[in-house]
Amino acid sequence: MGRLYLAGDSGGTKTDWLVFDDAGDVHYRHRTSGLARLHPGTLSYDSLREELSFLGDLSVCRAYLSLGGPNVDEVVGLLQLALRCCPVEVERESTGNMILLSGGLLGCRAAVMVGTGSVAMGDVGGKRVYAGGWGPVYGDEGAGGGLGFRILHRFLRSIDGMSEAGRLGELFVDILSGLDIGTFAGRMELKRRANALERHQLAGLAPGLMELYRGGDAVACELLEDAARENAMLARAVTCADDCCGVLGIGGLFQLGIEFRELCEAALSGFRPNHHWVWCPEFSPVKAAMIKMLHEAGHGIKMTKDQEFEIVS
Repeated sequence: MGRLYLAGDSGGTKTDWLVFDDAGDVHYRHRTSGLARLHPGTLSYDSLREELSFLGDLSVCRAYLSLGGPNVDEVVGLLQLALRCCPVEVERESTGNMILLSGGLLGCRAAVMVGTGSVAMGDVGGKRVYAGGWGPVYGDEGAGGGLGFRILHRFLRSIDGMSEAGRLGELFVDILSGLDIGTFAGRMELKRRANALERHQLAGLAPGLMELYRGGDAVACELLEDAARENAMLARAVTCADDCCGVLGIGGLFQLGIEFRELCEAALSGFRPNHHWVWCPEFSPVKAAMIKMLHEAGHGIKMTKDQEFEIVS
């Protein structure tokens, strides 16, 4: 079997793992819960060890994790405890190192990553530039967490007749279960339930919003158009107007469907007519982590005409 490597990409919702060899052949794929946290101290060694139980008796020579949160020191410490036999590296995903290395094979000098949160990075004039990444309170407007927040905000305002919500109420059947929001007690319980929702739960509202969009709901259209515009603005922030290149769009929100990607394309054309989004079905952050590890192991990598990555040396 030869040497095996462990690559991972983790955000606030999920962690994707790949176990692969020097030929780039993937032996195992696994998905666990997200490790990224805004505040350290909520992860435990036991829980992480359980997450890694899929490895069984496999021995990996190196592990690399791209992390979408600031708790790098916590995660690298726990991973090193769990994988005692090999060196472990944990890097903030938003540095752009692994993404732009892989994106360069696709003709991209910029990337916008949109999952639960969002961040953009690019190389402009020989300098690495960034945009976004401010988190759920001050940013993420075009990401799942921020979009979910605005969906909930719009719905709650509609209860008081302060905003139009269209069919958004269909997304909150569970949270409204058993409540009489015409009473003070009902309103306070709704407030409690709403404030108890975590970022990944808010991000989970996005697929339902897309279904409302496909059904012609005006509010859903407005919210998704706003999200697409925000992502195009992130792309504008990390590119040069005089340049002409691709912008790699990756992350779960872009997987909502071709309709959302088309909204993003229309928005970008208004800001950067010479730029275009690149959607690569074979690309994912965890694949970028794998490519980075293979590159650092001394392997040459190219992109085939079918947009697949291939080891050439």
